[in-house]
Amino acid sequence: MAEKKSTLIIAEAGVNHGGDYETAVRMIHSAKQAGADYIKFQTFKAENLVCRSASRAEYQRRNCGGEENQFEMLKRLELDFDSFISLKEECARAGIGFLSSPFDLESIDFLSNLVMDFWKIPSGEITNLPYLERAVREYPGDGYYQFQLASTLRNLKRLEESLPWFERFYEVTGRKETYRAGGVVLFLYTLLDLETREHLDRAAQIIEKEEPFLGGWSDFCFVCGLFYMKRVLSDVNRYIGLLPNIERC
Repeated sequence: MAEKKSTLIIAEAGVNHGGDYETAVRMIHSAKQAGADYIKFQTFKAENLVCRSASRAEYQRRNCGGEENQFEMLKRLELDFDSFISLKEECARAGIGFLSSPFDLESIDFLSNLVMDFWKIPSGEITNLPYLERAVREYPGDGYYQFQLASTLRNLKRLEESLPWFERFYEVTGRKETYRAGGVVLFLYTLLDLETREHLDRAAQIIEKEEPFLGGWSDFCFVCGLFYMKRVLSDVNRYIGLLPNIERC
């Protein structure tokens, strides 16, 4: 019988506490009563994010009104680090998991010491190179951060620099990780873009290992076809036997 899997429910608290600790505590208990497995907050220091004169975005001015600027708004929504320590303790008492997304390097350091089951990279930081470099140092066993750093370096055309992080991502992730298949394909494209014999040899190893699992997926098949074409063109006499593989892909 196939193993049954349950859905993990995360209640997004964000900054909806409005900077009020007691409201955050009530949100913890509401999330628990609603059946959530975790509640997730946002940890930041306003001075690490924006200058003191920064204006709010148009949608913020339209929806929130008032005269405060971006720094003042963020400062109003901010909870200090001691509050998060207490909120984590409150979550333990309530029987719900505690999570928070860090938005600056100081908050990464704080949350890594606080210890959580995992944390989510904020959407706005997935291409923030200094942020990702700090994240992989703090969480070296988490393949998602390795993958995000590798893909960001690739997007910056720093292909050689991206390879150790792709290798690390490939090493530490299991097949149950939903992002792994896409990461494998991007890893293969990076190897093909570098195009040396060594890189093509590594691509061949990965394709051989992954084909039984990803062979029915169109994105994987496409990059495999590109690999076989490059392989044949690199040494026609040696690799002519791979031509049928191109047609199969």
